[in-house]
This record gives sequence, structure tokens and C-alpha cells, in this order.
Amino acid sequence: ESNCIFFADLCNVARNGDFEEEPSDYYYTHGSATFSWATDASTSPTHALKIVSAQRPSVLTRWMSRTCVYPADILKVSAFLKTQGVTNGRGLLAVTYWNGSTYAGRTVDSPLSLTGTSDWTQVTVFGSPPTGATCARVEFRLFGGGTLWIDDLVVERQFGA
Repeated sequence: ESNCIFFADLCNVARNGDFEEEPSDYYYTHGSATFSWATDASTSPTHALKIVSAQRPSVLTRWMSRTCVYPADILKVSAFLKTQGVTNGRGLLAVTYWNGSTYAGRTVDSPLSLTGTSDWTQVTVFGSPPTGATCARVEFRLFGGGTLWIDDLVVERQFGA
């Protein structure tokens, strides 16, 4: 049985990746910021996730997936991010690997991070799980102050690549 959700011509295993359903069943937050299910900006029909932070540059706030995706040989994760007023910080996509509730020692950040005020930009992460990893968690990270919107998450598992 697969939790595959077809989107265009690919198999997306992200749950509620367009964020059109209320996100609390699939995503949770961490850090001191205002987190919301926003309607003021989106690439999909009406909703996106949003972080508004007034933190120092090194302080991390984030939305994270509740459901771990079983890691394959390679995991391709992409999402659209938008920033406003992100100074002395950055917004990015990350994948962290876990063995149950224990961190498996690998985080893969998107090579592209957004600063300042940026329109919707697709960011992508390719990651391979470390030995012993049983799941991968998707994280939308904002370091420092500013606003980060997140929309249209796609998670693809690739075996034998």
C-alpha cells in the first residue's frame, strides 16, 4: 500500500503538500515565532505555511513534517519559498534523517537559501540516508528575523538510483 499522492506526472509522498488542508495533522512548529496557515500569499489555490520571526540571525524557527518519509536510496524534496524582510538571516528547506526518535547524524540543506525580500522561488534538496536511518523529516527553516512563506511541497522517493 502506498501513501503516494499524484501531482502532475510524479508521485508525491508528502502529506498535504499544497497546504490546502489545515496543517496541524501533518506539520508542527518549533521556536519562538508566529506560525500560521496563511492566506496572504500562496502558489497553490489559497493557503501556505508562514513563519514571522523577530529572532537574532543565528536563532532557528521552523515548520516540520509530522510524518517521517521512509528514506529510499535518494530522496528529492522541493518546495516554493518566499521571503520578506529577512535581514541577517535566511530561509531554506532541509531534510533531517532519523532512526526512530534518534537523530541519525545527517541534515541536508537546500543549496539555495533566500534572504531579503524574494518572490516565490523553488528550492530543492537531494539527500541519501545514512546507515541506520529509518525516516526522513522535512523542515522549513528560518534563521533570524523576517517572514518566510512555504508552499507546494513535493517529496519523491527514488530507489536504486
